[in-house]
Amino acid sequence: MVVFLCSGHGYAQSTTSFVGSEPTGPSGEVIPLSGMARAAIGLQLETVTRRPLPLTIETTGKVESIPLREFIQHAPLAGRITNVRVDLGDNVSAGEVMATVDSPEINQLAAATVQNKSDLESEISGAESQYGAEIDQARVQVNLWEGSVKREKRLFEEGILAQKALLESQAQYKLAKSKLEAVIQKKDISVHALKVKLKVSQDSLSSRLRQLGVSDREIDAAIANQRTILSVPIRCIRSGVVTDTQAFVGEGIDSKDPLFRISDLREVWVTGDAYEDDMARMKVGQLATVKVAALSDKSFRGKLVYIGREVSSETRTLPVRLQIDNQEIKLKPGMFASVHIETSDPTLAIIVPREAVVDRTGHHIVFLETKGGYQACRVKVGRSLGDNLEITQGLQTGQRVVVRGAFQLAAEMLKSHGGIELFDQPTQGDHLAMEDAEQDAIERNRLYSYQALALAVLAAFVLGFAISAIFQRSAKQNKSKESGHSSAADSERIRRG
Repeated sequence: MVVFLCSGHGYAQSTTSFVGSEPTGPSGEVIPLSGMARAAIGLQLETVTRRPLPLTIETTGKVESIPLREFIQHAPLAGRITNVRVDLGDNVSAGEVMATVDSPEINQLAAATVQNKSDLESEISGAESQYGAEIDQARVQVNLWEGSVKREKRLFEEGILAQKALLESQAQYKLAKSKLEAVIQKKDISVHALKVKLKVSQDSLSSRLRQLGVSDREIDAAIANQRTILSVPIRCIRSGVVTDTQAFVGEGIDSKDPLFRISDLREVWVTGDAYEDDMARMKVGQLATVKVAALSDKSFRGKLVYIGREVSSETRTLPVRLQIDNQEIKLKPGMFASVHIETSDPTLAIIVPREAVVDRTGHHIVFLETKGGYQACRVKVGRSLGDNLEITQGLQTGQRVVVRGAFQLAAEMLKSHGGIELFDQPTQGDHLAMEDAEQDAIERNRLYSYQALALAVLAAFVLGFAISAIFQRSAKQNKSKESGHSSAADSERIRRG
């Protein structure tokens, strides 16, 4: 370590530490500035202190819907749109009618449902009539044989009729009863089968109508009134917000055509870009706060769910994604947002505004207030903190650093003091490179001197020309006045003569 202490006569001696081959700390000449010059460039200073690093990483992002929480609403069948009831941005609930469609398919299906019910009910009625006649005939036979058995039994008891005749009548009576029971059972089975068939077919057709959006009330009304159904409503499958629509009245559509995009915005993504310097501080699962300009008095909570794997070569940032709770649907896709990702590594560090650091060819300098002016100081930059930068080496607490006007001081240093060596890559023992840099600075100062001399000569020439022109004009005016006086005198002599 080489130790120099700053003097007040333009040459600097300061504490300089070497990190590898690159030094940090005050270096170069002190730049004096008058009060007028400080006011002209708006110079501002700040005392160097150690402050806690922010617990948040700040960036900007854009609100987006979550792809897995949105769906496309198609028409259930082909037809022509007759009515559209929702528009972009509308909140819709599951089961809500979004549009209506006139369709030949629904017409045919409803007609088939009505006709099927009518046909099967007619078949059931026919079966009941047919079996009813057979039952009546069988019941007549039962009644006849029942009367015959009673009569023959009485005759048998009186000893008039033989037992054999009684037994034959009883056998015929039992046969007639069995036939009646068989006919009744056959009727019940046939009618039940037809009713089951009716129920199954009606349930199937009604279920298809329900899938197409027809309500039970409309189905029952169509069947009861023996009429068809002309139109079918398009009902929303899930609740959400309409974020896109392709449904227009009078347009012919197919079942494959997308009509609406419905997004569930109770949770949304906010995607943005974070500096690669902050990558080490970010972890999936960290909590975050999001704000948007349209709702300046409200903040939204969420968490970091994705950190990109590839850094952009142009912006030196990597994509991040946050999932934000949005139960009140205040955040809308497309909104720009400010993002604050909470980290868990608070440390004390020297932090200065980004405007205070001058970056040239990968080297960073700030300007310190010293006795007699301002002196350049090489620093090493750490993490990027939005509008601020962390300084890891080169500054000490208590020093006064320029936070506004640093770039003007850098330009003045290059112009008047030849500070080009502050932006070179020095190495220990590389005297030839340092001599070349010094020679360049001398040549640059000499060029500035020649330019100043040329400007002075030009100014003197212009000033001389202006003074000469003023004298010539004055002489002409005097001569004109003398000519005027002579003419007046001649006129007076003529008059008197």
